[in-house]
Amino acid sequence: MGDVVITRDGTTITFNEKINNLDDVSGSVYFEVQGRNVTGTAEEDTKSVSVWSGTKRADIAIHKPETGTSSVFYYKTGDMLPDDINHIRWFLNINNEKAYADEDVYIEDSIQGGQELDPDSFEILVYGYNAGDFSGENAINDFQNRFPGSSITYNTRENTINVRIPQEYVSLNCFSIMYRTKVTNPNQEYFENKTKAWYKENGKQAVHGGSFDYSVKNIHSGGNITGTVKGELKIFKVLKDSTTPIEGVKFLVEREDGGIIKDNLKKLELTTDVNGIANVKGLSVGKYMVKEIYAPDWIDFDPLNSPVLTFEIKESDTEGVVLNIENTPVLTELLISKVVKGEAGDKTKQFTFEISINDAEGNPLNGTYTCVGSIREGYEQESTKPLDNTIEFKNGKAQILLSHGQQVTIKDLPLNCIYTVAEKEENQDNYITTYNDQSEQAAGTLDKTAEVHVVNSREFVPDTGITDRTHSSMLVSSVISALGIFVLIGSYVLRKGRK
Repeated sequence: MGDVVITRDGTTITFNEKINNLDDVSGSVYFEVQGRNVTGTAEEDTKSVSVWSGTKRADIAIHKPETGTSSVFYYKTGDMLPDDINHIRWFLNINNEKAYADEDVYIEDSIQGGQELDPDSFEILVYGYNAGDFSGENAINDFQNRFPGSSITYNTRENTINVRIPQEYVSLNCFSIMYRTKVTNPNQEYFENKTKAWYKENGKQAVHGGSFDYSVKNIHSGGNITGTVKGELKIFKVLKDSTTPIEGVKFLVEREDGGIIKDNLKKLELTTDVNGIANVKGLSVGKYMVKEIYAPDWIDFDPLNSPVLTFEIKESDTEGVVLNIENTPVLTELLISKVVKGEAGDKTKQFTFEISINDAEGNPLNGTYTCVGSIREGYEQESTKPLDNTIEFKNGKAQILLSHGQQVTIKDLPLNCIYTVAEKEENQDNYITTYNDQSEQAAGTLDKTAEVHVVNSREFVPDTGITDRTHSSMLVSSVISALGIFVLIGSYVLRKGRK
């Protein structure tokens, strides 16, 4: 129906000639705007901006918190520019204060799902006594030649980057390594990047394997427009209490008098498209019936109890008929329980569980879900019920804590999600960890309620009573015994010789 152009100066909507075929047109456009408060002060500050659309105005406050005077030696950050939503910029920032370093710097960078590394996008800036600017396809080679012993390596298949800079170059220099990733899942809400660093700033405690993860929020935009012409039926199929469209739902349309609808058909089947819309034009005057006859298996739908809706096309109509019909998705649950067994098992210890969930299309799950705590059957006298709570999935990841006899149920998860459950401490401290009696981490599809029962077993290692002193005593005794046998044999030989 038209184009929406969003720039730094404003937004323009331009309709094309197709708009002339519709009556009673309405619609909307949405997009995200990022504002920064860069007031040059260390104190807290708030600035207001106004956004206008026609005669309507919205005032937005942009808050800048108070800033400190200290600085970190290494940090990771990133952003998505509004004029390039197909890429994400990531920055590795090393020794911002140009301090002395006591060790080489080593960084492991791991790019997470929904994006892939652009290996030609590296730009390396060096500030300090040995400044430099390295960009383009030879950026890495030029940097390594300028700073011998330094290395920047990457693996596009694994989406990983490793950086090493010798101590003598780190000292008194600041390094900023920027690269871009290409977005492969534009519907993802967040893009994550995990990084670990090894370094030691002079006069401060060493950091060996510290985590400096960062996530960038996706910039979303979209819109919708509705309108009908006389003699048209338009069905909008969405999830209940939302505007999320449902594709692949089928409806049967009939006239109440049993007459022909069009093209010599007395029954007409309509199927919703990717926007959740099914429509037919050119209906003649009369009364009609509509019934939903099929929905995808992830929709809660009973064809035997599907209601019949009616509408009428009148001669006096100036526009068509719109039916908004909602469906509820089929929801599932994931139960996770914990039991500690064995005489040496610590039944007071809390264990961390890492949960990964992707939807049926492979997109990481995002959002907040209800967690209901309970005690596993048979352990009521040994455990306490965990509190009911919520759990937030961010880019498909979440964590929970459980101790002996406890379990939680994560409610209202989408049907056919793919899940993995792993205990962070599995097979550590002499525990043997099993998932549903198997050694492999639990994984599966939520085509129904799933249960993951995790057991950690630990037994006492029996004390043999053998110490280093015991071993020494045994060795001495063995030597003495051997000498005694040798003496006896020698004595026997001498006696025999005298005979």
